[in-house]
Amino acid sequence: MLRVLPFLMLALLAASQAFAVELPRPRLEVLGFSPDGRFFAFRQSGLDVGNTHFAQLVVIDTLSRKPVNGTPILVREPASEKSLQDVRNQLDAESSRVLRRLGLNRALAGVAYVPRERNQMYLDLPWGERALLRLEERSGLAAPGCPINVPVEKGALAGFHLTLQRPAEVTVVHNDPIVPRERGCATQYRFASGFTKPRGNDTVLAAVIAYRQPTRNGDSMVRYMAVTSIVPARGGN
Repeated sequence: MLRVLPFLMLALLAASQAFAVELPRPRLEVLGFSPDGRFFAFRQSGLDVGNTHFAQLVVIDTLSRKPVNGTPILVREPASEKSLQDVRNQLDAESSRVLRRLGLNRALAGVAYVPRERNQMYLDLPWGERALLRLEERSGLAAPGCPINVPVEKGALAGFHLTLQRPAEVTVVHNDPIVPRERGCATQYRFASGFTKPRGNDTVLAAVIAYRQPTRNGDSMVRYMAVTSIVPARGGN
């Protein structure tokens, strides 16, 4: 019996992993920057846990680098009651006023970049300089927004450290001391896309980042977030 027990435990573990699946990646729609570069917005929508559909609008103030008051706007409905398109339409109706107020009904995507690697992305700045955005995962962080009933391996909860490397300097764009509540049980990160837009003598950038987190039933899902920063021109303050 003692010899059979470890085999049985391994079989049960393998069976539980076999039933764990990843929910379909949400559809990402980047609205881009407001004409003055002050705000950056994107939408994501798709299948959520509990057989529900969701649609979310995220708007970042590029000066404070925080979500605009009243956002994100999230619509979530049972899939048995509303189609995904119905949920997207509802989000459009609920967010139209804030988009108009912030000038995002005339949003400009700016210059778009597609990363060749999951953790680094090159950007061509308007004044002829090339910069590198580098993303480093920081595992083993506290995650106050992660429910205790979500199965997560010890030390797997992670935030990230984001730097902008220029020929003469390296700037820390973002650094997580903990996993923020809104990211739940995030464990992995990668670049999804990047965008830049001239703003006066400087450039505003936005990095859209995909992160993965486990769910209560052992599945996993991907969600998107954005980090913004203002890059001064050479010799700028």
